[in-house]
Amino acid sequence: MESRFLFKKFILKPILKIAEPKHVERAIKVIDMSKENCRAAKAVSTLISLEPNIIVEAREAL
Repeated sequence: MESRFLFKKFILKPILKIAEPKHVERAIKVIDMSKENCRAAKAVSTLISLEPNIIVEAREAL
């Protein structure tokens, strides 16, 4: 069966909201791990690129 649609590139744009700036490095590691374990990348031979957006939102003290 031949597919009519061929994907040449996937662009993933995850948005991560973190509470403190010190967690930015960990957020980047999480994004990298998600790219390695992406089922779409394993299922098809396409280029997966990430354009992450990491937002730091300080929580207000109660």
